[in-house]
Amino acid sequence: DNAMAIFVEPSSDKVRKELEELGVPSEKIDELTEKKVNKRVHQAMQGVVYNLNTMH
Repeated sequence: DNAMAIFVEPSSDKVRKELEELGVPSEKIDELTEKKVNKRVHQAMQGVVYNLNTMH
């Protein structure tokens, strides 16, 4: 679903900036950014599914 796609780029930019500020080597930033953003999207979707399943 593309409904959450508009949030991915800003999240990715934020994670990338955080990693750069922490001094993470540039060759690892892309890999770590993708992993962190994937985890955040997964958690957000779990929340959506939970909320849908608990509606009456």
